[in-house]
Amino acid sequence: KIVTLFLSMLNYKNNLLLTKQNLETLFLSYQLRILGGLKEEFGDIKLGKICTVKGGKRLPKGSNFSKKKSPHPYIRVSDFHNLSVDTSQIKFISPDIQSRIAKYTISSNDIYISIAGTIGIVGIIPEELEGSNLTENAAKIVINDANSFSNRFIMYYLNSALGQQSISSYTATTTQPKLALMRIEKIKIPNTPIDLQMNLVTHFDLLKNTIATLNNRINETTVIQQKLIENLLK
Repeated sequence: KIVTLFLSMLNYKNNLLLTKQNLETLFLSYQLRILGGLKEEFGDIKLGKICTVKGGKRLPKGSNFSKKKSPHPYIRVSDFHNLSVDTSQIKFISPDIQSRIAKYTISSNDIYISIAGTIGIVGIIPEELEGSNLTENAAKIVINDANSFSNRFIMYYLNSALGQQSISSYTATTTQPKLALMRIEKIKIPNTPIDLQMNLVTHFDLLKNTIATLNNRINETTVIQQKLIENLLK
């Protein structure tokens, strides 16, 4: 019975993997077609015209992360994950250190973007990390008028093939790749009406959440398979 169940779970998992792969491919092609069409229809606009770009800050010289949880999370590029933040390995800083770098925080209304090492990872922090400090290896894109541009629309565009191509074109190719703040301001996005932005964000969110749900089911299935294997080996 255990072998039969294991084979059934294996088949189920393979179907989930195939569905996820097909949906990810659909999502990418859908974004490329829709976002490319927006530029043709509405033209484009530089981020520097609608946003303010600000850098993060490294810990003060001689300072270290707190050994225990504090009210002050410090977000690193390694925490950036799936257009959000993976909090499982998040670091914290003491109130004293935070007071020395208090100007370099990020809001859930902003978009983060990695600017050193691995360039162009973008996303939005969850609300529970509101006001966290941001690493010097990333910048925040602050929207000047939230009634005209959606942070999630900008995030999705920058994460798309079109956006990543623009980011790459402005990245300095040296021994250590770097994306200067002033170059981020030169990146162009579709100058799309806000109601259409919000409509597209709803569709993009739905596809993203569906993919996330499939991924969770795949992980759950993997755990069940491992337990079945353990039972077989007893």
